[in-house]
Amino acid sequence: MARFAPEWRTYCVYSGHHLPEAAITSEHVIPRALGGKGATTIPCSKAVNSRIGHEIDTKVTNDPMIMFGRRDTDMRGNSRQTPRAILKRAASWKRGDAWYDTELKYNIEVPKEGAPKAYDTRTGRFLAPDVVATTGFAIPGLQIDSDARARFVAKTLLGLGWKIFGEAFLATAQTDALRSMIGTCKDSSSDQARLYYVDPFVLRPDDPVLDAFHVLQERTIQKDRTSILMRHTDFGIEWSICCVGYFVGSLIYPVHQRLLPENIPHNGGVRITIENERLVFNAVDPFPAPWGPPASS
Repeated sequence: MARFAPEWRTYCVYSGHHLPEAAITSEHVIPRALGGKGATTIPCSKAVNSRIGHEIDTKVTNDPMIMFGRRDTDMRGNSRQTPRAILKRAASWKRGDAWYDTELKYNIEVPKEGAPKAYDTRTGRFLAPDVVATTGFAIPGLQIDSDARARFVAKTLLGLGWKIFGEAFLATAQTDALRSMIGTCKDSSSDQARLYYVDPFVLRPDDPVLDAFHVLQERTIQKDRTSILMRHTDFGIEWSICCVGYFVGSLIYPVHQRLLPENIPHNGGVRITIENERLVFNAVDPFPAPWGPPASS
């Protein structure tokens, strides 16, 4: 793993600028609430750190699916509060009756053990357990923020790519395209069209890449932690991330030259996990990669 030389300790890779020391803080590329520790910290602009924390990290850590993983693993953030799985904006209906309440006024807390709880946001009170037991709840739309997921995948690639490979990453990668995707710069020369992002919530059942994507998820997911699969394919770096057992997304990113060691075979890669304040790298055997950017017409 690259160690930052003194001249890079005030460099913010998300903005692409060297800044005064007073404007720099430490950024957890993987938030603490998703298992990030000191091994994933990099220098970052204080303003950028605040922005991506609000616009990206918070939305991903509160993602309805990832909340279940945080609850099951007791993955706590800076507040140290016990994680809870809460599904917001639910409507209710009475079982066996035609009556249906169209108001999306309930937040449903699903504990790891025991019965769910229903909080009425209008009255500020929880429903009585016997009422919950005889009431059904529907959530018309889970608040899956695909934009935040995509920006999170790009953010982790840029941040950890810089953390792991140092200046070699900057020299071989189109970093402005990642910054533009994250939203930390707007450079008209960035070729975002060359970044190819896929997440399981946007794939159609008849999509030809679905089978390959299922294999990719199986190779990446580790139930009790956040893990990343990085490999070189015909299209560039494939960077896939899973947070506490739930797949977030995968990004194919063109690079000028190989970053992984030569002894990693083509279509093979490394799985990156966080253990005891260290990034741990384990080789992953090659597997087919029949998905990638659509052929240009």
